[in-house]
Formats: sequence, structure tokens, C-alpha cells
Amino acid sequence: MTIKMIKDPIHGSIEFEGEAELQLKAVLSDPYFQRLRRVKQLGFADYVFPSATHSRFGHSLGVYAVAKRLLSVVEPEVRNGEWSEKGRACLAAALLHDIGHGMFSHAFENAMKLYVTRNGEPEDSPLTAAVNHEKISPRIIKNTSIGRMLENMGGADFPEMVANMIAKNDEQCIYTSLVSGQLDADRLDYAKRDPYFSGVSSVSIDLDWLMRNFQVGNGPNTNR
Repeated sequence: MTIKMIKDPIHGSIEFEGEAELQLKAVLSDPYFQRLRRVKQLGFADYVFPSATHSRFGHSLGVYAVAKRLLSVVEPEVRNGEWSEKGRACLAAALLHDIGHGMFSHAFENAMKLYVTRNGEPEDSPLTAAVNHEKISPRIIKNTSIGRMLENMGGADFPEMVANMIAKNDEQCIYTSLVSGQLDADRLDYAKRDPYFSGVSSVSIDLDWLMRNFQVGNGPNTNR
């Protein structure tokens, strides 16, 4: 079985194994995903922490790596990347959760909110929506080359399933909670990655300890 690996300073080797995961790796070459190389994870933070120049590209790979470890807790019997349909959607959602981010990440969105307030434009104006990554990400996932790649991976309804996980539309879905929950793959990556690249690693988390102690339980995904 073919396994592709990407070396990461936080998670070591990020592996793509099995047909579905290798199809996800192909998404990395898409222009929409490659664009994330030029989107800073921490906006203007490198003016204070000079080494904090890491990108949403690296973070997205990290979220994928963490989600895969979490998914192995939910589907412990799976081997060689043979995940369930929802498992595959979970990994795709983890990889693509930031696909709609604009330049300078949240700093740009906050600047646009200030512009809208000062100029009296409606909060739901097209200009505001154009820089809201939570609105742009689903459009990219469902209506671009990314969507077509996801359709090849899981069928016509697969992009919608991925987008719904990112949007937290099903609060009872454990797969959604791995991507968008109180202790999700997104938080678990940036809680390690951001301190590392900022040079303040003393405030990082023990990810390995957390992974060894995660268990499957019941309850709503209340992160809104």
C-alpha cells in the first residue's frame, strides 16, 4: 500500500494512506489550497514575535494530522485508511476548515468589521460576506475545483457533508465534534503550533497525554 508523508515540525510525519487519504493529499495541489501558503496564521503577530510567520497551509495540515489521531479513537478498528464515509468527510473537513481565509486571517476580518461600522454599511453586505471565511469556505468546498475533487472521492453529496461538518450543522455528530467542538483538532493544533513558532513553547499543551486519554462519549457539540 502506498503511503505519502509530509514532514511537520509539530506532528512529525503526517501520513496519507489508503485511497481516500491519497485523494485528499491531491487536494493540496489545488490553487485554492496552495493559496493558504500566503495566508499568515497569526496575522500581524510577527511584528512582535518575528518567527510567527507560519501559514494557514501548515496549520491545515496539522489539523488533518490531529483529526486523524482523534478519528482512530472513534473508529479504532480501522486499518490502512479504510475509514467510514463520515470518517473520510471528517478528515476532509479538517484539512479544508480554513480554505476560505483571506489575507492576514482574522485580522483582516476584524478590520473589515471596523470599516463596515464606521461607514454605516449593513452587517450582511456583500463586502462583509466576501471576507468572512465561515461563509466563503463552504462556497469553495461545494462550487469549485475542490468540490469536484471531493465528489470524485465520495460522490455528489460528499462536498455538502464536508461543508456541514465545518459549519457545525449537526451538534450530535461525533465526527463534527472532532473538527468543530470544545476540544477539536483545530484548537489542538494551534495550541501547539502558534506557541512553537512564536517562541513561547513553555505555554504549549501535552498533546500526546490528551490523545492517550480521549474516550468516546455522548452529548451535544455545543461549540458555537
